Amino acid sequence: MWTDQATIIFKRCILATQLSSCFTSYVLGWDEKSGKAFPASPRHHRAYKILTLVMTLVIQPILWLRCYHLARELNRDLTHACIAYVAAALFAGALPFLWYFLGKERPQEFIASYESVFNGNKFMEELAPTKQQPNLTATNLADRFAKCLTYLIPIGIMSLVIFYSEHNPFYAFLRDVTNFESVIFKVSLWTLTAILSFIATSVAFLANAIGLFGVANGIIVLYLWSLRVNELLVDTGFDVLIKIHKNLRVMCIIQEGLARDFISPCLHHPILVGESTVALYFLLKQFMKGGKVSMLVSAVAVSVIGAGFVNETFAIRYVAEASSAGKIFKREMMKKYGMDKYKRRVLRAMLPNCINLEFISSVDTIKNGIGMDYFIRYVERVVSHTMKKFNYNTYEIVISRMGYRLTSSGEIQTGNFPYVWDIPYYF
Repeated sequence: MWTDQATIIFKRCILATQLSSCFTSYVLGWDEKSGKAFPASPRHHRAYKILTLVMTLVIQPILWLRCYHLARELNRDLTHACIAYVAAALFAGALPFLWYFLGKERPQEFIASYESVFNGNKFMEELAPTKQQPNLTATNLADRFAKCLTYLIPIGIMSLVIFYSEHNPFYAFLRDVTNFESVIFKVSLWTLTAILSFIATSVAFLANAIGLFGVANGIIVLYLWSLRVNELLVDTGFDVLIKIHKNLRVMCIIQEGLARDFISPCLHHPILVGESTVALYFLLKQFMKGGKVSMLVSAVAVSVIGAGFVNETFAIRYVAEASSAGKIFKREMMKKYGMDKYKRRVLRAMLPNCINLEFISSVDTIKNGIGMDYFIRYVERVVSHTMKKFNYNTYEIVISRMGYRLTSSGEIQTGNFPYVWDIPYYF
């Protein structure tokens, strides 16, 4: 099932981290013979700690100062602002993942968490072996995706750093602060910031990817087995089904603990709402009056919005569908075994399996799991916050060029209204 694809992606994530740091600062290695991960040597771990401290104490404050400086400019460049805000948000979201691996025992704990999901999946496959043949197409696609993750991400980041160096917020801030006119100094500053930006951005991005994969791996296993266990109701015994359910329950507890240690997955909603709002704002700002369309801004904004949508899909949609499948499983089990007193008591004590990526769980969440209303809130808040940036609220449409305003009650008002939207004919 998912085990082969997960191993390929996990391996490629580790190799990509080593490649991006030029094989100097990383926390995980991969043993080709055993096919397992292992903690990196103390020398590489020490270099990783130094890089993380530089990113925390130097790069992140500079990014925030650059964002503050751009926010106060009246005629700010849209491309500079978009890159600075997105970079600051990326590092802010990646820092908790980087901090997690600072501890000496943390890499081994992460490996143990991954292997617990791997072994739990194998245990359930032994309890209820599938008759289907391994999906070679899915495995090949996973391998290609993992290879892209290994090589294209570092190459893409390197291309951005080299060909769009003027938009590098780290370089732009230091250039404005120093204000030297010497060509030698500018070339030296550009080279230093390009190398540091490439390594720091790649390591931050891939640390984020490894951490999110560690959490997403458990979500995928939970989702697949929550659907499959309903298919096993026909010809599988009560004891086997209960063992599978309890095994999934233990896996959910371990994954929730890992997510809380990472911190960022439990703050996925505010982080992704903030990032997606900023990206959508800059994407729409290009098409407003006086705006200038930039392919770089459009590509970055669409990538951030797409990544946020995918992350929220994993964090909410698949967990919600697994919870719904768990409710169906319990209901069908009650129909089938509810006449037996002991089995009925066991089933009544069961709760739906759910990986709750929130710091605080409500009673309803514990009892019923996560629902799709969480995903609707994400979309609603991104759109609402973006429209507020344009003074365009949900209940009012302002079309300045036409001289009309359509209110929520359906009344049409005339007058000189503030300019908001540059596409009046869509209304």
